[in-house]
Amino acid sequence: MKVYVVIEDWVYDYDSGNNVEVYNTKQKALDSLQEKRKSARIDFDLEGKTDEEIEGIIEEQDESSYTVYENGYYSKNHISIRIEEKEIK
Repeated sequence: MKVYVVIEDWVYDYDSGNNVEVYNTKQKALDSLQEKRKSARIDFDLEGKTDEEIEGIIEEQDESSYTVYENGYYSKNHISIRIEEKEIK
């Protein structure tokens, strides 16, 4: 049996933490990733802004991960979210 683990690591003004959620389907994990991505964009004040209006913020993403951070200050402000697939025996 496979499970899908959504792992969120964050740092805000040098305070850090993480969240872990486990899902029984990949689609549920992907849905969670997208919801967390939306929240991260709001936290970094990116929603509704064009690339020209977003200065100094870097976003990286693929199907199973998303990272947003302040350029040059990753250790001060970032959110990183990823899905890991695990086999349960």
